[in-house]
Amino acid sequence: FYGPTGRSSNSLYDVRHARLLVHADYSRLPEFFNALNDVNLMTVLNVRVRELDEYELLNQRYLYGRGDIVELEMVIETLWFRAWTAELMPEDVKVSVGLVDPPADAVPGQFGIPGQFGPPGQFGQPGQFGQPGAYGPPGQYGQYGQPGSYGPGQ
Repeated sequence: FYGPTGRSSNSLYDVRHARLLVHADYSRLPEFFNALNDVNLMTVLNVRVRELDEYELLNQRYLYGRGDIVELEMVIETLWFRAWTAELMPEDVKVSVGLVDPPADAVPGQFGIPGQFGPPGQFGQPGQFGQPGAYGPPGQYGQYGQPGSYGPGQ
């Protein structure tokens, strides 16, 4: 798997994308983004920020503190150390990352055999997270929502 950062799964670690929905204090967003990268080896690929009504949340019995709370819808790239995760992987995942051979009777499209997602595309394999171009053209949604923060030639 190849992500838009150029990192790819290998024998040391696996690259995976995840979607997160987070409520956070707007004034602490830089600290949050830095912590994801520095502590957890995660890279923010895309983020959408939406204002929340703190009073409505309080009516629902959520109290976040004094800051302005926003909702972040994020796509992040994560690194998973293979030595820590290999034993926990289901068989089909072990096949898809190349730890074991597929069953002899497997057909293309099963267990990560080529054909499951089609040929490699611009951001990895089309279909991995929906249709090709799920993240839009390079630079459309830059890191932290700024246009042009990643992508070829940006």
